[in-house]
Amino acid sequence: MRMVTGVLCASLACAIMPVYASGGYLGVGAGMGSSVDATANAQAYAGLYTNGTYTKSRLAFNVFAGYQLNKYVAAELEYINFGSYSLTRTAPWGGYTETDTIGAASAAAVGTWPISPMFSAFGKLGFAASMDKATEYSYNSRTTTAINIMFGVGGAVNLTKHFALRLEYDQYDGIGKSGYEYTAGPFTQVAASALYMF
Repeated sequence: MRMVTGVLCASLACAIMPVYASGGYLGVGAGMGSSVDATANAQAYAGLYTNGTYTKSRLAFNVFAGYQLNKYVAAELEYINFGSYSLTRTAPWGGYTETDTIGAASAAAVGTWPISPMFSAFGKLGFAASMDKATEYSYNSRTTTAINIMFGVGGAVNLTKHFALRLEYDQYDGIGKSGYEYTAGPFTQVAASALYMF
C-alpha cells in the first residue's frame, strides 16, 4: 500500500512539475487596464471646460512569449493592447472630444520563486516601447511614442507539466508623456493569463 501511495504521489508531482531547467513558453491573457493620471489630467481643463466625461479603465489584452533560462530566471517579450480611451468636454463655445488608442511592447527579465511544485511567485522588470495615438475632433490625430520602464509582480499555478495560469499586476511608465494626451502617465494592468510551456 505504501508503495502504491508513493508511486501515485510521484506521478502527481511529475504531472504538475514545471519545466525549470530550460524551455520556452507562450501565453495569452486579459485584464483591466487603467490610466493612473487620467483623472488629474482631465481635471486640469476644469477652468475651461464643464460637464466633461472620460474613460479611466478598459479591458486590456496581452500576448507574450518567453524562455526559462533556469529555475529562477526567464526572459520575456510581451505586447499589450490597452484599448481606446475617450474624453469629451462641453463648453459655451463648443465641445471637445479626444480618443486615445494605447499599446505597448516590452522586453523583461522575470525572476521566479518556486514556492512548491505547483505554486510560484514572480517579478518582472524591463523596458516598454509604448504608443499613444490621439484623435481630436475626429480628424486631427497625432501619435506619441516613448520608451520607459515597466515592472510587474504575480503568481502562477502549474496545472500540468505544460500548462499554467498566472495572475499579475503590471505597470508601464510614461505612456504618452511627451504629448498632451489626457491619458499621459503610467498605465497599470491586473490580468489573468494562460501559459503553454514546451
